[in-house]
Amino acid sequence: MLRAIIIDDEQESIKALQLKLAECQTPVEVLATMTDSRGVIPLLDQYDIDVLFLDIEMPGLNGITLMENLQNRNFEVVLVTAYSEYALKALKASALDYLMKPVDMDELELALEKLVHKVEAKSQDRHLSSAKLDIEELLQQINSRPKKIALSCVSETYYVSQEEILYIGGSNNYSTFYLIDGKEIVVSKTLKEYESLLPPERFFRAHKSYLINLDHIKKLNKGPELTVSMINNVEIEISYRKKADFLKIMKG
Repeated sequence: MLRAIIIDDEQESIKALQLKLAECQTPVEVLATMTDSRGVIPLLDQYDIDVLFLDIEMPGLNGITLMENLQNRNFEVVLVTAYSEYALKALKASALDYLMKPVDMDELELALEKLVHKVEAKSQDRHLSSAKLDIEELLQQINSRPKKIALSCVSETYYVSQEEILYIGGSNNYSTFYLIDGKEIVVSKTLKEYESLLPPERFFRAHKSYLINLDHIKKLNKGPELTVSMINNVEIEISYRKKADFLKIMKG
C-alpha cells in the first residue's frame, strides 16, 4: 500500500482527494493532511511516505517554493492545482505528475501507476545497493584474513602461507599441519580454532579430525565411503554428514 500526505489550504479539496483516492484500484493510505504549508517540513519528518499531494496556490508558502526546499526528499510529489499555468514550473521542480482540480479519476489512476513504478524501481535499487555492500563486505573480510598464519611450537614459530597447507589433522587440543614440502608442524591449538581462522571458501572441514585445502585435492574417490586423495596421495574420508555440502562446493 502506498503511503501519502495531502497538503492543501482548502479542507474541502483535501476531503475530495481523499474520497477519490479511496476509490482508486491502487490502495493508498493517507497518513496525514495539513492546510498550512508552513508546517509541512516538521510533518514530513514524522512520516515515511511514498508521495506528497501538494497544492500550489497557498498562503505563506506556495507548492513550487516548498518543492524547491525539498531537494533531498526520498518521496515523490504530485502537484494538485486549479491553475494550468503552473504546469511548466511543476516539471522543472521535478514533480512526478500534475493534476488539475477537480481531479479526474483516470488521471489520478495514471499518476498512481507512475508512482508504483517509481517505488518499485527504488526498491530494486536499494536491494542492488545492499547486495553490492554485502559483496564488498565479504571481499573485505577475505582480504583482511591473514595471508600467513603463525604456528607457535615449543622452541620456534613458523609463518606458513595458506597455499603451503595441504591439510590439518586434529586430535584433542592439538593440530598437525601437513605442508606441501612434506613438513609436519604440531601446534597446541584445536582444529576448530583454525577452522574459524582460515577462509571457508578454501578450507573445508571434511571430518571431525581433518580440515583440508580444497586447492590441493587431486581426485575424488566414490565408493561405499566418499574420500579424497590429496596431491601427496594421502586419502582422507569425507564424513557422511559433510558429504552433501562438500559435493555442492566441488560442483561450484
